[in-house]
Amino acid sequence: MAKVAYKAKTTSRTIQLLSEIAISKGKKDMEKLFEKTCDKIKFSNIIEKNYTFKVECERNGEHEFTSFDVEMTLGKVIIDNVERSDGCKLKASMDNPAVKVFVYIIDDACIFGIDYCGFDTSKEIIIFS
Repeated sequence: MAKVAYKAKTTSRTIQLLSEIAISKGKKDMEKLFEKTCDKIKFSNIIEKNYTFKVECERNGEHEFTSFDVEMTLGKVIIDNVERSDGCKLKASMDNPAVKVFVYIIDDACIFGIDYCGFDTSKEIIIFS
């Protein structure tokens, strides 16, 4: 995956898909939806306990929430998920994370996964499941 991310110069992101969900335009149910979705994902297998992580969101459409709301909410849910399942507290790093979780929302469709490149390399998003 990492090799694809760096060699494919026509993609903006190369993401290993963790989940694809329908999200409402409202803010109030977002945390519960992320909690329900993240309970099915073993984040401690993805983000090692000594690694830092960051959630980054790109959003298109009209919503009652901002990209920052999504980043903060999902980040908190991931930290709580790992603490509850494995007893360790992950650390977030906005400047230099070891792992980046990327969220892409278009209207009521939401996908998120691990961003293997960490930055925009060109034009399109490639998602591997």
